[in-house]
Amino acid sequence: SKVTVNGIDARFEHHDFLSEIVQESYRDWNSFDLFYRGAIVASKEGTLVIDLPQGLDIVDKKATSTANTATDDDETDEEKESVVWDVDTLPPSPTDYAPLCVRIEYMVTNPRGGVRFMLPDELNPNRIPHMYTYCGPFGGLCDGARTWMPCRDSLKDTCTFRIELVVPASCVAVCSGRLVGQSLDAQKIYRSFRFVVNAKTSCSLIGFAVGPFRMHVAENMPRVTHFCAPDYLTDLTTSTEYKDPHILPFFETYLNARYPFETYAQIFVEDPPEECQYFAGLSILDQRVLYGQTIIDRQLPSQVIQVKGFVGSWIAGAIGIQTTKDAWVLVGVVGHLVNMYVRAVFGEEEYGYRIQLAMDALTTMELVADGNGSPHLIYGDVDVYGEYDPFYMPFLEAKAPLILHMMEQTVEVHNGTKHLHIALQRIVSQGAKCTRQVDDKKDQSLSEGTQKVTWQIEN
Repeated sequence: SKVTVNGIDARFEHHDFLSEIVQESYRDWNSFDLFYRGAIVASKEGTLVIDLPQGLDIVDKKATSTANTATDDDETDEEKESVVWDVDTLPPSPTDYAPLCVRIEYMVTNPRGGVRFMLPDELNPNRIPHMYTYCGPFGGLCDGARTWMPCRDSLKDTCTFRIELVVPASCVAVCSGRLVGQSLDAQKIYRSFRFVVNAKTSCSLIGFAVGPFRMHVAENMPRVTHFCAPDYLTDLTTSTEYKDPHILPFFETYLNARYPFETYAQIFVEDPPEECQYFAGLSILDQRVLYGQTIIDRQLPSQVIQVKGFVGSWIAGAIGIQTTKDAWVLVGVVGHLVNMYVRAVFGEEEYGYRIQLAMDALTTMELVADGNGSPHLIYGDVDVYGEYDPFYMPFLEAKAPLILHMMEQTVEVHNGTKHLHIALQRIVSQGAKCTRQVDDKKDQSLSEGTQKVTWQIEN
């Protein structure tokens, strides 16, 4: 509803390319398919155009005071991690000019994607009201973060975040990043939660959930928190009793690196689009994953899904895929690391059984494939919407980890053991450095900065 640049009102245009894909006169699928692809491609280049207002001073960076910068390249990692709620300071500019502060005021009403509100209805009158964000399987497309916050929603643009969520006083907000403060207003109607993401992260990896959640923290692992609806608290306690070693110290040892976020949270919600959705330092899981003490055969499937969420929250930022055509690498690495955890904790027999199940699933998929032939890891139109074929994701999740498994077997025969293991360690250790690299193109310089998001959720 309003945009300002350095405090000056600016004119803007908001283009919603998906609001009307075709005219009413078109009634055939081919026309819809053609225009839909065009709308998706157009939306990837941005939907909000802001005109720089008259009277705006473009200041040379050398003439600005160092007090206006939050950090510089000479600061240590400890100093950067100490940055908390510094929304009044501007980040350093990668150009020769001082940074600009763009403020966008907006309202999201009855969103059709990216945000889901679970409210009581005729079929579920006793449903506990809550909400959560979600995105497609790979992020960076028109169904993710851009549906609920203005941002550069692409896979290669990263920045730090300051997120403030104002929710009803009876609710709890859980978000990507570190919780640095919460407060209650004078009337005790709304509660404010403030989160900080100091690691440079793509917008598609930012997510949150709000509701009257109950929290569980294991005594031996205070860095990991679990949230669920009040009715599922007993099942939550049972389902999060991991075998030794715990997932966090196991992967920190296996990858020889520290988890890039200070804390990790997983939230169990009702009816998410995907059974497991991972974000930066956060995962949102289906509450049907939880089980009680009397259901012993659900332990392994439940823990595998939870491990997938944790690994995805770590690896999604470290891999740093450039386009959705590279997504099979991310899916493969996540699946391979999950298999490594199963092998270490549940034994070789269970690990081999998972490999055999994946091979059988691939054989079945190829047998039932239509006349277009067996599925492929990469499709020519995957940048548009090929990844949303219901048949595509199960195939990808089955085959991509198998490719890494076969690579591991081949490398071990010729070069000895642990070469793939060492390669994954290097990917993780170099992931943060790769995300800091800025392309020489001018448009890439826009991705440098800090984004502050304030959401107020009404009853």
